[in-house]
Amino acid sequence: MTIIAGVYLHPWDLFDDGPKTVLNNIVDKAGLNSLTIAATYHGGPPFRGGFFLQHNLRRKFYVPEAGVVYFTPHLEYYCKTRLKPIRSRQLDGYDALDAATREAKESGIPVFAWIICLRNERLAAENPECAIKNIFGARDPTWLCPNNPDSREYFLALIEDIVSNYDVSGLELESLSFGSLLPHPRGLTYDALTAELLKMCFCDNCRKTAKDMGYDWEIMERDVKEVMKIYMNMEPVVADAISRGKISTVPFIQMATQMKGFEDFMKFQADTLIQLLSEMREKMGRQGEKISVSMLCDFLLPLKRLKGLVNYLIVNPTTPEQLIYQASIIRLISPDANLQLDINMLPGTRNFSLGMIDAARKADVKIINFYNYGNMHAKDFDEIKMALTRIKE
Repeated sequence: MTIIAGVYLHPWDLFDDGPKTVLNNIVDKAGLNSLTIAATYHGGPPFRGGFFLQHNLRRKFYVPEAGVVYFTPHLEYYCKTRLKPIRSRQLDGYDALDAATREAKESGIPVFAWIICLRNERLAAENPECAIKNIFGARDPTWLCPNNPDSREYFLALIEDIVSNYDVSGLELESLSFGSLLPHPRGLTYDALTAELLKMCFCDNCRKTAKDMGYDWEIMERDVKEVMKIYMNMEPVVADAISRGKISTVPFIQMATQMKGFEDFMKFQADTLIQLLSEMREKMGRQGEKISVSMLCDFLLPLKRLKGLVNYLIVNPTTPEQLIYQASIIRLISPDANLQLDINMLPGTRNFSLGMIDAARKADVKIINFYNYGNMHAKDFDEIKMALTRIKE
C-alpha cells in the first residue's frame, strides 16, 4: 500500500532549526515522505495563545502573529485587491514556503501548502466591512466573509500566487467556511446550536448573493433570528442548565430541517463555499491541474458536489473505531472520496496509536498527516517511524 505520510510544519520551527535539521527529523528520524508547511497562519492574542516547542533549537515558546504570510508575495497578483498580504515581522519576512520546497526537493519529498483561508484576525479587525456580520449585527474581528468581494479577491489572489510561483504538490485549505473565533458572548445561553448561529453572516453582500441565487432572504433571516430569540429570552435557570450541559437541546441540523428559512440559510452558505471553490479551481488554471486540494470533511456541505474541486477529505477521529465509521459514512455519500487522516500528537488530544494506523490501512486512507512537528516530543519521531512500518507490511 502506497500512502503519503507527512507532518504539519510551522514556519518558526523551520526558521529556528534550519531546513536541513527539520528535513532530517521528518524524513530520516520519523520516516515520513511529505511535509505540509503553513504558508499563512492565524494566531496572536487574545484569540490564540502560544506554542510550547518541545525540541526547538532556539526557543521553547512562541506566540505567532495574527494573519501574516510566510512566503514572498508577488505583488502583481494583488494589484487589484483591496486586502494585501502582510509578511511576518517576527521572522523578518522569512519565506518558509521557498525554504521548505527547496530542501524538500533535495530530499525527494513533496510539499503541501497549508493555507488559512478566511480566518484572519488581522485583516478582519482592520477591515471590518469585509468581516462576518453576526446575528446581532456586530462585525467579527476574526473572520472574513466569503461573500464579500474584497475577501474573495484576496483569497483567490493568494491561491494563484502560491500555485504559480512555488513547487507545491497540493493545497490544504483550513477555515474555508463561515466561522468565528470569538469567545461565546457572556450571558448568552451556550450550546452547539447557538454556537452555529453565531457563525452565520447577515451582511449586505450575503443578502445580495442569496437573492441572486434565488433564496428568500427575508424568510431566512426571520427564521434563524426567531431561533436565537428563544435563547435570548430563556429563563435564567434553564439557560444555566443548558450551558452546563445538563439539558439536551435540539441539534443544529435537526432544527434546520424544521424551518424552511433555517434550512435555506444552511444551503445558501454551502452554495457560497462551493462557488468559491469553483472560482479557486479556475484561478489555479493549468498549472493547478496536478495540484491536489485537501479540506476538512464538513457534513454541512454536499460532499458529492465537492468532486472535482477537493481531492482529499480530512477526518480527525478520536479513536480507530470512529475512523472506520467516518470512512464508511463518507463513502456511502461519495463512493469515490479519498481520505486524509489527521493524527494529533498534542497532550490531551493525542489520538496516535498503532490501532489508528491499522484502521487507516483498513479504511484505505490515502494521506496521513501528523500534527505537528514543533509540538512533538523527540521520542515521537521514532514511534511514528515504527508505526508506519505496519502500513508497509
